[in-house]
Amino acid sequence: MVAIALLTQGCKSVNSVERAEPVNQRQMVSDKRIITDPSLARKVQILGVNEATLPGGYLKVQVEVRNATRVAQDFSYRFDWLDASGMHLRTATAGFIPQHIQGAEHLYVIGVAPSSDAKDFQVKFIEQ
Repeated sequence: MVAIALLTQGCKSVNSVERAEPVNQRQMVSDKRIITDPSLARKVQILGVNEATLPGGYLKVQVEVRNATRVAQDFSYRFDWLDASGMHLRTATAGFIPQHIQGAEHLYVIGVAPSSDAKDFQVKFIEQ
């Protein structure tokens, strides 16, 4: 009798529930502002770019990337911020930031503009 009770406990299934219409709606933008070197583009794919304006007028950009290979990849990225006239804004963190991504992994690269003057961006990805 105890064995039957234990066996039936292990057969329970788990149901998951999610909203039919998600509360969060991503504001996808064109990825033509993404610059990737050709070698890296075959290994790490850009899946989407999401853009939002934070309180105070600061631009926030989130780039979803996926490692298209089964092996870990190292790359670097840099956000360049542009004002309303398309002029480059100088930033303290103008260098490339190293990033590591495992095989078949998804991750988000996030940048926040250094000032509310930034109205546009470019993101550059290079292979290490």
